[in-house]
Amino acid sequence: MTDSGSTIGTIVSTGGFSSSYPYGSIDISTYNLLPLEAWRAEMSYHPWHFWQLSDTNFTPVSSACPSVVKQYAWQGTDHVGRSEIIDAIVSAEEKMRNALGYSIAPHYVEETIPWPHFYDQRFDKSGYSGADGKWITVRLGENKINAIGVEARTLLDTPLVVYSDSDSDGLNDTFTLTVATTVTDPEEIAVYFSVTDRLDGEIVSEKWRVAPVKVKIASGIATIKGHSWLLVKPVLYEGVTGESIDPTIATNFVTTLEVYRRYASSGITNDSCQALLVWETRPLPFWYTNSPTVTTDPAGVAYAQARVSLRNAEMGTVGIGEAVYDPVTQTWAQACNLTWWRPPDRVIVRYNAGYPSENGTVSKKFLAPLARMAAAEVARPICACETANRTLYNWQFDLSRAAGANDEQYSTVEAMLSNPFGTRRGHWEGWSAVTQNRILRGFSV
Repeated sequence: MTDSGSTIGTIVSTGGFSSSYPYGSIDISTYNLLPLEAWRAEMSYHPWHFWQLSDTNFTPVSSACPSVVKQYAWQGTDHVGRSEIIDAIVSAEEKMRNALGYSIAPHYVEETIPWPHFYDQRFDKSGYSGADGKWITVRLGENKINAIGVEARTLLDTPLVVYSDSDSDGLNDTFTLTVATTVTDPEEIAVYFSVTDRLDGEIVSEKWRVAPVKVKIASGIATIKGHSWLLVKPVLYEGVTGESIDPTIATNFVTTLEVYRRYASSGITNDSCQALLVWETRPLPFWYTNSPTVTTDPAGVAYAQARVSLRNAEMGTVGIGEAVYDPVTQTWAQACNLTWWRPPDRVIVRYNAGYPSENGTVSKKFLAPLARMAAAEVARPICACETANRTLYNWQFDLSRAAGANDEQYSTVEAMLSNPFGTRRGHWEGWSAVTQNRILRGFSV
């Protein structure tokens, strides 16, 4: 779906890219679940310098260590930028997701799954009932399902940003937003750059989300606070040389932000319903079984909406049945037609899955291991001097080294050398977290 505008009350849904899973194809967000600011804090980088901010009085950069981080690698000399760090975070998240069996934070998924068949391929199912008499069970590609539905955003307001100096050092380091809302769950409140500040007027998406932030809701008012260094106007990062940005100049920071309610929505259209059943046509002499469509086109496809019952959220199993929406009573009911006797070929399911977040970011359980693994995925230094890169170097250290400076010898256990993520220290941190928390699926015969 596309952004239909930015007026209050507009619902927007976003898409992603396709990834290969053993149970089907999945569309997932390409944007990092771990906020870049959370990664910066874990790596102990100077907050102002990491976000390219520097001046001569409050946040000076030493000539011996020009440690301002730029947006892109091409703006510097043999140093990665924030964009490349995001790529490393996404890479680490994907590896951990595949090994854990679930994502390290909630995200939205659209997955295409082959319709379940009997192991004996001479037989086929009729209808939507399983052997246990329940709606047929379908196993999703991810575990830890939080909700069924598509990603939706409802614009609550576009408030002015109030900047303040919380530590009285003469530099504004905090921003505050206040929004009237009926939302009661702080995890549903999300903050994004306004359309006027998004490059080329791009639609709202997680690419433009401001995170992490702290949200408190009381008496119908949401109070949102965050660090002001996150609100540099994005266009200022796009310069050819990536010059330092002065944090004392107010016009370098945005004046408004968009506050949305972000939630799982179950709609009544093919694009927004919980699940969509898909039938392909059959060749002669079986063309007459092409219900629910009578076309004989070999490329013809028919669709029917379906409802999804969450059967085992932890293990990612659901029940699915064709359904029809009654706009008069505003209720769903199982479909009473002849499409049931020929099962669909596949089903498209939309859902939210992942380990619960904390304060709108990755939980403490996974934050440190993920950040360290992402550091190991970074190919080059970030800044020009060792001081600024010391923590990064620690997690990038290759544990498989057999010799070092002055013929120093290193040894390690076999488990580290056979780590599927890699042999750097950060890779070991990520793999250790996976082995302690993964969900494995088994089969019995």
